[in-house]
Amino acid sequence: MTLTPQNKSDLVNYRLSRATETLEEAKRLLRDSYTLALVVNRLYYACFYAANALLSSRNIPVKSHKAIVPLLSQYFVKTGVLEHNWFKLYSELLKARNDGDYHDFVEFTEEDVEDYMKEAENFIKILASLITVGS
Repeated sequence: MTLTPQNKSDLVNYRLSRATETLEEAKRLLRDSYTLALVVNRLYYACFYAANALLSSRNIPVKSHKAIVPLLSQYFVKTGVLEHNWFKLYSELLKARNDGDYHDFVEFTEEDVEDYMKEAENFIKILASLITVGS
């Protein structure tokens, strides 16, 4: 499906909004002492929505969660647009989310989750700053 400029703008803005809302949800869950695996899940999804918004803004289709990793690398890290540490964070959150959602006895420390929280917030801001919808 080809997006019109207006539809594309709406889609990108929607995904950025989801990223921000999901980040705020993760903050509430952490504050309210929910399981850390659930907080990690929400942090991953916040970053997923931001990455999806960035890729959509550049007309790069995403077919799966795992597909975002090589797409970020190819179009943003290898070209010098995005620093490698942000790519690494996204990859780590994807793995952590998968571990927390699908494996038994996975435990996260509050310190690790708080670090992920700060980094996820910065990740979303950086990706939002790279978005160009008019292209």
